[in-house]
Amino acid sequence: MSRAVVVTDSTADFPAGALDNHRIKVVPLYVRFGKNERRDGKDISRDEFFAKLRKSKVLPQISQPTPDDILEVYKKAGNPNVFGVHISSELSGTLQSANRAKEAALHNFDIRLVDSRTLSLGLGFLAMAAAEMAEKGESLDIIETEINRMIPKIRLYGVLDTLHYLEKGGRIGKVSAWIGSVLNIKPIIQIKDGVVAPVVRERNKQKAVSKMIEIFESEGEMARVGVIHAAAEEEAKELAGVLQKLYPRMDIPVVQTGTVIGTHSGPGLVGICGLLK
Repeated sequence: MSRAVVVTDSTADFPAGALDNHRIKVVPLYVRFGKNERRDGKDISRDEFFAKLRKSKVLPQISQPTPDDILEVYKKAGNPNVFGVHISSELSGTLQSANRAKEAALHNFDIRLVDSRTLSLGLGFLAMAAAEMAEKGESLDIIETEINRMIPKIRLYGVLDTLHYLEKGGRIGKVSAWIGSVLNIKPIIQIKDGVVAPVVRERNKQKAVSKMIEIFESEGEMARVGVIHAAAEEEAKELAGVLQKLYPRMDIPVVQTGTVIGTHSGPGLVGICGLLK
């Protein structure tokens, strides 16, 4: 039996070199500013995206890949054994497109699809874990079982500069109770059960980041830890420096997140992602 190939989507964030090292296939979502539609990560870089986002008077529109887009990736992978792990189905229709691609695939494909219930570095960690198992020759059954076991262990927190983008993007969910209640608050949010959920709010960003670290550390012992940001690299590096002291034996990557989180968070987000042991 040939080793499985791992497929994810462009909402996943990865440490530098991880995609090449693990040969993970990524299906791009689409981002559209006005009439100009581009493939996330292919036709527009993350730096370009945030530069446009700062200047745009309206939010860009993000759309899922088509079933044909995903099916093409399956076929080009040159492997009939495919493990797909995708952005939370509560946040995007990407998994739905993947299921339709699976239905359209030839019968000699064995395709397993999993709802990660997360995105960004959380999704990246899951895809990396799946790829590491695939590289060891583990079966699709084992990979699927193990990734489903890991999903509840993902922890993803972020501090926003503003609620403006989250409100305009329509993905605010339970955070809506904070809208208009306090000016200039710095909210801490998390991805919980596949959706954006409020944690706590602070009066300034420094206090919010400190509180986020405290909450994250209380979650328990971590197997992986990383920092994400949205056009806030210096703040993210400072955050990583603090975390490095808490997790001295761990490599803590700093990654700039992509168009989906960026659209709804706006510039200035800093966050922490971890995978519990």
